[in-house]
Amino acid sequence: MPQNEPLDPSRYTILAVDDEPDVLEVLDLNFGREFRLRAATSGHEALEILGSEPVAVLVTDQRMPEITGLELIRRARELQPDVVPIVLTGYTDVESLVDAINLGCIRRFVPKPFDPRELRAALQQGIEFHHLTRQNALLAAENARLAEAMALENRYLKRGAPGSGFDAIVAHSAAMRKVIELARRVVDSPTTVLLQGATGTGKELVANAIHHEGARAGKAFVPVNVGTLGEELLGSLLFGHRRGAFTGAIADQKGLFEVADGGTLFLDEIGETCPQLQVHLLRVLQEGEILPLGGSRPIPLDVRIIAASNRDLEQEVRRGRFREDLLHRLSVFPIRLPALAERREDIRPLAEHLQQRLAVRLRRTAPGFTPDAIAALEAHTYPGSVRELGNLIERALLLCPPGEPISADDLFDRAPPARPGDDDRSLQAAVVRFEMGRITEMLAACGGNKTRAARQLGLTYRGLLAKMQRYGMTTGGGEQPS
Repeated sequence: MPQNEPLDPSRYTILAVDDEPDVLEVLDLNFGREFRLRAATSGHEALEILGSEPVAVLVTDQRMPEITGLELIRRARELQPDVVPIVLTGYTDVESLVDAINLGCIRRFVPKPFDPRELRAALQQGIEFHHLTRQNALLAAENARLAEAMALENRYLKRGAPGSGFDAIVAHSAAMRKVIELARRVVDSPTTVLLQGATGTGKELVANAIHHEGARAGKAFVPVNVGTLGEELLGSLLFGHRRGAFTGAIADQKGLFEVADGGTLFLDEIGETCPQLQVHLLRVLQEGEILPLGGSRPIPLDVRIIAASNRDLEQEVRRGRFREDLLHRLSVFPIRLPALAERREDIRPLAEHLQQRLAVRLRRTAPGFTPDAIAALEAHTYPGSVRELGNLIERALLLCPPGEPISADDLFDRAPPARPGDDDRSLQAAVVRFEMGRITEMLAACGGNKTRAARQLGLTYRGLLAKMQRYGMTTGGGEQPS
């Protein structure tokens, strides 16, 4: 919580506006040494100043050409809602200004010719009011920040309790069983783990399982993608900062290392970090302590680090983009995650698992897959690995008609897995040849009735027509599904 700042009137600007230069000169002679005073001879000039710098108190004449004092105040508050307005006016305008005060439009008015003592008191009160308003806003913002930080910490503590261990990972293939076997060996140690693999291979899922299968399961699991934020913001987010460390640092801020104390911090895309941040991370791994931005005393911590990268970090070291000593500290226990194309035995069970999970999120019934959908999924190359599989299934759930299973056309309408004329040696081309042959055979067996043929092939009528069009097969016309 920020401490109350002492009131320093010289920190706040008073803007005086009057179309008579003599009045502005008198104001400067009386108050120029006490306050930070700016002057403007018209409402337009005043609005330019208000649009470019903060103003605490606006002192304006009421009767001015083009823009009156009250109109200037209205427009000034659109630019700076916390500005405190004071009006200088002749006695003939007093009644209308009293109404303006009662409506909350102005703070107070001072009659012309003004008494310097009365106006000085009004200026001091205006600055005090602005200062208190600003302090209250800072306190409200800090309370909101603390509430958000507590909610964030609670989310990390609650993250992934049921179904977060190795049982949540689909691993029918030998490649993934090896990953889980290695990961199980390190769950109860404080050893730093480096997970390497292409984007979408499930690195965070494995990191989460390592945390929740071990002794730190009751503490926070804190994931952060260090490749998405700038150096200063990321440094503050990870290590925290002390009040006044930089512009806008109005209070001490706990970093994610402190949030993860006793638990696990998952640093995703570690290869994206800048050299300066790599130095700070190396210190944490070597010394077991952090130094918040603007802090003078290091804070000791007990944090398990799991890092991940889709880059070849050894190659990054050779290119001079990653510190070799940091790589040695991170890769005490490296685990490589295979791409989905390297674990094809997992495609079908993964697809079924993802369909069930995504159907719950989308509030739909999981309809299952047609045989051609499974064949297409198993033939796809998945440059985006498991994440791409999930995206395909989510889209298909939204496209497929209610009550009908997902077909290959629901999965690959925009990006079909293969077409006639593709490399004849590929698995995808073999799938196309097989499907075209089966469609031709079934149409012949059904006397050309596409409705019956679709039913026998496990397709919808719409799906059969789309597949025939995609493969350049004659669809005929006129027949409607029965």
